[in-house]
Amino acid sequence: MKKYLGIVKKENNSVTKSLKVLTRFSDDKSYLERWFKSFSGSEHIILDNNEELQDFFRDFEDYSLVSKE
Repeated sequence: MKKYLGIVKKENNSVTKSLKVLTRFSDDKSYLERWFKSFSGSEHIILDNNEELQDFFRDFEDYSLVSKE
């Protein structure tokens, strides 16, 4: 199990409001901070991961590549 859970909350305020939650698990906070840069204008949070959080947020996990920039 990874040590940290990163969560991104993306809102789309077009005609129909929508909300998207994306998660990523990591042992490295700086990796999650780089991942957050892909989602400017969104809310971000890093939490200490535990089994219950991992089980709940696994369905929202983002598998896109993270650049080093």
